[in-house]
Amino acid sequence: MSLSRAGRGAAAQAMLDRRPDSLPVTNAYAQRLKLYRGQSSHDSVFTPADTTDIQVATLSYGIGNWYLVRGDTTRARAWFERSIRSGGWPAFGFVTSEIELKRLR
Repeated sequence: MSLSRAGRGAAAQAMLDRRPDSLPVTNAYAQRLKLYRGQSSHDSVFTPADTTDIQVATLSYGIGNWYLVRGDTTRARAWFERSIRSGGWPAFGFVTSEIELKRLR
């Protein structure tokens, strides 16, 4: 995500390519990696099991950032707002969504 945000898309893709998943996990971070690798779509990042506030905040931030690096600030903003509405304040995604919303003003 950091490399993508810095405009270094090729370096970001190279990092994703050389760091394959070593464990079959389905947590929010693994789901976001699949989105950034192009192995899933933004519509399939959330699963029926993703109902906790922290999961919603984390996944929503990840999708918002995905849109942001693609230049779609309208959709990014909507996902950052969803992250905040989740109530998952302990999540990194929640805190970072607050920051992103301030930047997008």
